[in-house]
Parts: sequence; structure tokens; C-alpha cells
Amino acid sequence: MAHPDDRELEALLRRIDGRPYPAYRDLRGVWRLPDVALCVDAVQGDPFAAPSRVRVRIETGISAELVEDRTSRVAAEDWMLRRFAQHLTGVVRGSGRSGVLTVHRPGPEVVERTAVRLLREQPGTVEIRFWAGLPARGRRILGRQAAALLLEDIPAAARSLLGTGDDGDLHQHVHSVQVQAELRAQLRARGLVAFVADGAILPRLSGVDSRPLP
Repeated sequence: MAHPDDRELEALLRRIDGRPYPAYRDLRGVWRLPDVALCVDAVQGDPFAAPSRVRVRIETGISAELVEDRTSRVAAEDWMLRRFAQHLTGVVRGSGRSGVLTVHRPGPEVVERTAVRLLREQPGTVEIRFWAGLPARGRRILGRQAAALLLEDIPAAARSLLGTGDDGDLHQHVHSVQVQAELRAQLRARGLVAFVADGAILPRLSGVDSRPLP
């Protein structure tokens, strides 16, 4: 079911189609789409400049009990960022960086990141920050391509987080990080500096790729 902001955003993009790139500034603000709040914070000056800064907010259904401490919250945020990044796919739609979607893609470490936040004021809601190249040909706006980007590609990635509060993989990820934190907390008292889990794969894929070898 379409929300009013769906129609308003689509109408705006039709109105500015073919106009000079600065007309994209009309996008700034919050657009409430079905299941997703799309926040356009800063619009790039032209298609060759640094991409526009965008956020999405979506209700995940995650329970307060699962993220009751900092370690669990950071672990859950890490998992959600990885899931979102997996589904965020952009295609080149015009000149420069038009159509390109970029989000921080975590390495093997689980740490707190500004790219993702579970909102304290809206329990269960996650906010993810990323970059979007607004489409243009030369310096003329491609309105239909922008509609596909903002109304299809980005919401689809955000909706991959719907209902993930009950996802078994999420719970397993949080539990794994909790166990690691508990083990690290015991190192100093035991006179140790590190531990290696049974079955760990230590060698990295390459000198510039920190993923483990198969």
C-alpha cells in the first residue's frame, strides 16, 4: 500500500527530471515510505562529487532482552549492518557516481560503528547511514532512475531487516560475541594475552584481505 510520501517523492522526482543537478536539494528531509523512513541529510553538488549522505530507519522486531547490555547491542548492530550491506546493491545510472550505493562493510572484527545504531528512543528500530550517488546524465537529473534508486533499491535493502529480531543467525551471532567478551575478561587474571578457539582458521585470505582462508 502506497504512503503519501511515496507519491510525493515520486512526483518531486518527475518534476525535477531533466533539470540542473542542484534541484536535487529538494530531496533533503525525511520521507516515510512503507515500513521504512528514508532520511536525505546532504545532497552532493554534482554527480562527480562525493555521494549524498542518506539514512534509513526500520523496525526490526528485536527484543530489549537480546540487547540489554553494550556487548549484545554492538553485536546485534554489527549483524544488521552486515545484512544490510549484503542487500544494498546499486548500479551505475548515468554520469560519475550516479546510482552507486555505498555503506561501510565490516571486516572480521565486531566493534561499535557510527554507520549503524539501535535507537534507544525507539526500541527495536535500527538506523543505518550510507552514501547514494543521485543519478544524472552530465549535470541533468535523471528522475526515473532516481525513483528506482530511492523507492526500490534502498527500501529493498532496508526491508531485509524486517522481522530479523527472531532470526536464529542473529541470536547465534550475539551469543558468539558474548562468549568472546567473557573469555577476554578472564585473560588478565590468568596471566594470558590471547586465546585461540578450537577449530579457528587463523591464516588470512591475503595480505590485504582480512577474511579467513576457506
